Amino acid sequence: MRGEKETLGVYLTGHPINRLKSELEALGATRLRGLNENGGGSRRGNERALTVAGLVVSLRTRNANRGGRIAFVTLDDGDERMELRIFPEVYEQHRSLIVEDAILLVRGSLGWDEFNQTTRLNVERVLDLDGARAERARRLQLRLNARQCAAGVLRELAGALAEHRADGRCAVWVEYVGSGARVELAFGSDWRVKPCEVLLRRLRELAGAEAVRLRYDPQPLTDRNAS
Repeated sequence: MRGEKETLGVYLTGHPINRLKSELEALGATRLRGLNENGGGSRRGNERALTVAGLVVSLRTRNANRGGRIAFVTLDDGDERMELRIFPEVYEQHRSLIVEDAILLVRGSLGWDEFNQTTRLNVERVLDLDGARAERARRLQLRLNARQCAAGVLRELAGALAEHRADGRCAVWVEYVGSGARVELAFGSDWRVKPCEVLLRRLRELAGAEAVRLRYDPQPLTDRNAS
């Protein structure tokens, strides 16, 4: 997709964020649509915390008055764009993630920029998609049928899962659907995994895109910093 954008200036196969919209909403991201029009209800003295997500389409930095670099990032969620302001401490901590064409979830305070007469998010926390998944996913659910199990797919799925075992909170469940029967099986705690994009892509190749689902903790991202 990046090659499409660099060559043609547009994404012929669709905006990169489109396939992720439902997942980003499950992660607690607020859509940007409407936030720019009225400041999301935020004016001086009435800032509010929220999480937004999108594609980094531009990034610029400048020296901060008290040292370090302050970053201004334009985030695009496929419907709207918003400028983020990232102060030096947060930028230095997360600068490896804050690059053009990255998909990020950011937590911050939404306020009104009097000088530019626009909404701006002052960022307190930055996560890439894998980081957000690792923090919030509580269940990786696979839906399989009799044909897939008979074809040895289950063995290949187990191999893929084994490569991504991790100490964490993301449990693995298999939902088996057969003729007139439906059973859910929970893997043991030693089969907890890191739900990264590499693993999810492999599982979808084996079982199909609709057979792989992440279930998320309903609580929003916190404001605490995380690397």
